[in-house]
Amino acid sequence: MSTLDRCTEQHRDDAVAELRSELAEFSHDGLVQLMEDLDAGQVVRGSWAGCVISYKRGAAGSARRDRLGRARNAFTVLWDNGWMTDEEVRDAVERELERRRLPIATPAAPARQG
Repeated sequence: MSTLDRCTEQHRDDAVAELRSELAEFSHDGLVQLMEDLDAGQVVRGSWAGCVISYKRGAAGSARRDRLGRARNAFTVLWDNGWMTDEEVRDAVERELERRRLPIATPAAPARQG
């Protein structure tokens, strides 16, 4: 675990930014599975065998490093210490899924001939 003994607002801001950057590189299946496991209370803390970022490639444990090759980052420190909640992560996953949704194109009306 980290030697960090308290969580400041700056720590939280850094962790949220790190989480958003990580989620942007997740596969769609990874985001969906992470959301399902968050809802079921199955996402672990302190282990790459099922922590949030380990879902990157589609399943718990499918990744063992973050996007920059690190085993720990601003997000994992707060997550492992319990200073970020499942709900906060769920909200970030929902925002990432929404960001990826393509706008629905409305078909053009047929040209009037006259």
